[in-house]
Amino acid sequence: MKVENSGSCAHCKAGLEGLRIDARYCGSRCRILATKQRRRIRTGAFIAGTERECLECRSKFLAMFNRHAYCKDSCASAAYQRRVGGTKNRNCEICNTEFTPNSSMHRLCSKACIRVRQRHQRLAAMYGLTAEAYEEMLSRQGGCAICQAKESDRWAVDHDHSCCNGDITCGKCIRGILCFPCNQALGLLKDSPENLKRALSYLTDSNEPGQAGSVYGIPRGPKP
Repeated sequence: MKVENSGSCAHCKAGLEGLRIDARYCGSRCRILATKQRRRIRTGAFIAGTERECLECRSKFLAMFNRHAYCKDSCASAAYQRRVGGTKNRNCEICNTEFTPNSSMHRLCSKACIRVRQRHQRLAAMYGLTAEAYEEMLSRQGGCAICQAKESDRWAVDHDHSCCNGDITCGKCIRGILCFPCNQALGLLKDSPENLKRALSYLTDSNEPGQAGSVYGIPRGPKP
């Protein structure tokens, strides 16, 4: 049984009846024009910030970068699905949610999953930690290693700067995972045990007037 092509030309939108089932264009002219248009986009002939025409719906939109060819994600997804011959969903590599990709390189379902992937890549590049090792360390600590906070908008991997004085570490000098305020506090105290002892002495009022860490050398009054 012969299967007829019921699609439309990817360039002029004319019907493709009577053509091969895998045909994308109604003729050589449309194929050449579409190829030239894609080449102009990919080589940067279109300058970012200019108005251009979406390759899918033909509406006008403001391009944000040189290879910005579609006005919205749904147009990019529709163009890709037509190229591959129908809907071919895949599962997100981070959350395993099924989604419709916009291209063959589209493997994450959302910007949130993209941020998770970037965090995993950063952990591996800077600390030699896998995502599983990071989560296991955080679970073993019960939260922040100092204040025991269970939730934080921003976690930091703390390492011994006397071993690796920089952002990239050898992976062997990692001390623990801290919430952002605790990590900042250690940095402001210059990772100095002496400074930490003086800060503790200052907070507990166990220092004598005139010693390092006292309040300007002025004796404190009796506690109420």
